[in-house]
Amino acid sequence: MSGPNPYLSVRDDVTMQAVKTFTLPVSGSVVLFGPEIDLVQTQAFQRLAGIKQLGTSYVVYRGALHTRFEHSIGSLHQAARMLRAIEGNPRDRYEIDDPARRLARLGALLHDLSHVPFGHTLEDEFHLLRRHDENAPRIRRLLERGEIARILRNSIGGDEFSENCKVLRAKTDSDFARLRFPFVGDIVGNTVCADLLDYVERDLRSCGLRSAVGERFLDYLTVTGESEGLEADHSRLVLNLNKRGMPRPDVESEVVKLLSYRYELAERVYFHHSKNAASVMIGRAVQEAGWATGPKTPEWLERNFDKLSDDLLLHALANREIETALRLRHDPSALGDRLLAESLAQGVLRRDLYKIAYLATWDDLPDAVRRISQEYSDPEARRRLENQLSDDAGLPRGMVLVHIPRHKMMSKDADVRVHTDRGEVVKLHEWDAHHSRRLAALNEAHQRLWRVMAYVHPKYADAIGIVRSAAAARFLSESRYVATPEPGLAYIEALYKELAKKWDFTADDGEALTAAAYAPGEGRRKAEQEIIALVRARRADKHLPPLRRRQR
Repeated sequence: MSGPNPYLSVRDDVTMQAVKTFTLPVSGSVVLFGPEIDLVQTQAFQRLAGIKQLGTSYVVYRGALHTRFEHSIGSLHQAARMLRAIEGNPRDRYEIDDPARRLARLGALLHDLSHVPFGHTLEDEFHLLRRHDENAPRIRRLLERGEIARILRNSIGGDEFSENCKVLRAKTDSDFARLRFPFVGDIVGNTVCADLLDYVERDLRSCGLRSAVGERFLDYLTVTGESEGLEADHSRLVLNLNKRGMPRPDVESEVVKLLSYRYELAERVYFHHSKNAASVMIGRAVQEAGWATGPKTPEWLERNFDKLSDDLLLHALANREIETALRLRHDPSALGDRLLAESLAQGVLRRDLYKIAYLATWDDLPDAVRRISQEYSDPEARRRLENQLSDDAGLPRGMVLVHIPRHKMMSKDADVRVHTDRGEVVKLHEWDAHHSRRLAALNEAHQRLWRVMAYVHPKYADAIGIVRSAAAARFLSESRYVATPEPGLAYIEALYKELAKKWDFTADDGEALTAAAYAPGEGRRKAEQEIIALVRARRADKHLPPLRRRQR
């Protein structure tokens, strides 16, 4: 960062004048000052170096190994860029106070502090833990009461430390309005913010995807005055979409491009079917190990994750000696099949991933998406579904896993304020609704990425057909991978093919299926009995040889 040290005005001693440069991919050289250096050296912050930014995406994109440590420092770099852009805006200069500068830099640096290993998998996909930004006990433990709190209180004072905590917790317009500098909240965590500016380009490059994120819109950033718009619009980050009264849709286009790259990441990386296979394996493993029980997981149990990196979590699941050595705890009442947890973790470590057997999209189930997402958001409800599908397919429990994302996917309103050509202050998505509607189209595209997927253990790949049919019967929609007839009949046909490998079925025995009125909701065993009975009855009626089990 160019210009004076933003911490010099706090305390005039040598510790406040310390400078350290980090050289990172994408960001280049990032300069940290005073207490920022001490914060990065704490155990709470260093643990971020063991948490991959993209979770299980590395099983598909092998270069996606960057961490939340790099992203956090890169976000500070982007916050500094935004601050410089605001102060250097040639059309509408705004002078930023030292406290606001400190809060923006510290907020960007610490915004991901409460993440845990494979956090999006365990929190957003499996709902085994409360979300990192809503997890008050974890935030208090890592930010507000520990070593980081001590460093901040000693360097910026108690009042500013409290304000920093408010910045990191702010989510709604009313939260932002209560901040000392509402625009700092925008820089740290609104739609177009330091976080987004860093992770979009960093994620794309690490996955080997091309990017050309524009920067021109930064030159149009400023801060609203105390008399502009409504009260919620005062002292907010604002994007000028006019120049001397002339509308500037080209500036909006730069922001739309940035958000389009965010969509591309969701489409190609975040919801890739192989990435999700690894995610469901990890989620079920943590659940079976009794390490987490849901959004109400007690703090004593959640402390496990303070000790773990991504890799250590997998190794501790795969090897109980490591779990014991680390003194990891489990809830005895929630402990499931520990051997299954080991097998699942070992599979991820070997990249021996479950195979996709069923896929239905938003287009297949538009009226059921919300219901399905909410019905199986509870970890136990999801496990029951997986066990039911395993039973239907005649497989051991845990051999069929299901991925069901939140129904809203990554759709998000662009809440950054804009100055219109009429002198108004509105949110970008409101302005867009009366102009190009590109943001609305992006949000709709995000929602349509929703899909439910069923996976089967690779050992049972020959049962994919019957798993697919069982899932089709459960979700009342055929799979996208294979055009199937009516779900009940598809299940019976798939099961018949499985039984044909064990019994002395002939091609003509398939005629027995036309008399089957069995619906597969009651499990595989009854379906097998009914099919075998039908074939035997047909043979007896036609005086054919009796049914025999094939010798292996």
